[in-house]
Amino acid sequence: MKPIVIIIIGLAILAGGFLFSVLFLNIPPQDPPDWLIKERIELKKTENLIHTVGFGILAAGVLHALIKKFRKNAS
Repeated sequence: MKPIVIIIIGLAILAGGFLFSVLFLNIPPQDPPDWLIKERIELKKTENLIHTVGFGILAAGVLHALIKKFRKNAS
């Protein structure tokens, strides 16, 4: 797979995490009930996982591009 494709996938996942945050973790009410606090904590964990996976894929794509460039220059 080309490095640019991996980078685009990573950026898309990060954008999806941001969209998830906007849609599901918007501004909370002043005094939320306990069930809403627990739900928001779980949603925040999901958001963090999405961002972690997206950043990992993005970093892998950049690393793959750098390795490919250095191998090309070495030969």
